Amino acid sequence: MTDAPLATYRYSLNWQDALAYERLPKDLPGLQKITLYIWLALAGIFLIALPPDIAGEPNTPRFWFTGAGLVVLQYLIFFTLRAITRLNRARYRYPATVDAELSQWPERLEYREHDELKKIPFEEIGALLPTARHLFIAAGPDLVIVPVSAFGDAGRMAKLVDAIDGYMRKVREAQAAPGSGAADNGHNTTLGN
Repeated sequence: MTDAPLATYRYSLNWQDALAYERLPKDLPGLQKITLYIWLALAGIFLIALPPDIAGEPNTPRFWFTGAGLVVLQYLIFFTLRAITRLNRARYRYPATVDAELSQWPERLEYREHDELKKIPFEEIGALLPTARHLFIAAGPDLVIVPVSAFGDAGRMAKLVDAIDGYMRKVREAQAAPGSGAADNGHNTTLGN
């Protein structure tokens, strides 16, 4: 074990960095998906409740265009509220600019934010997501956001991702090796990219 980190990156984070994470494409969680379907179904109820002089007679083109318009309106309202929720979560995560530091060690990361140090062994990293502007590292309940500017260039970010991925690949190979005894321990270490 070395006494000094392999690399240290110092940078600042604000709500815009958190918003970049919130805007990542994700599937709607079950409850939000159900809420969306119910919300869109309400458009049909509104359509039936509208008087015929506004919506048109049932099964006429005006009736169907009004229904389609209501569905589009409901959809836009839902996603506008979802965007506001994402913005609120980002502003809650970083209400003010925060100084952060990420240190790379041979088998772990050390992350300091708000004078709190978190040691993150590579084995605990559940997902690494490099994007054009950020590197997102998820480890249990912890989320580490690192802007590409902290690395100086995307190449140094790629080296960190490769180091973590290479370490995890070695761990998986060691677990899968015959006679290691670790292959049947019930643990499944995966790394999402």
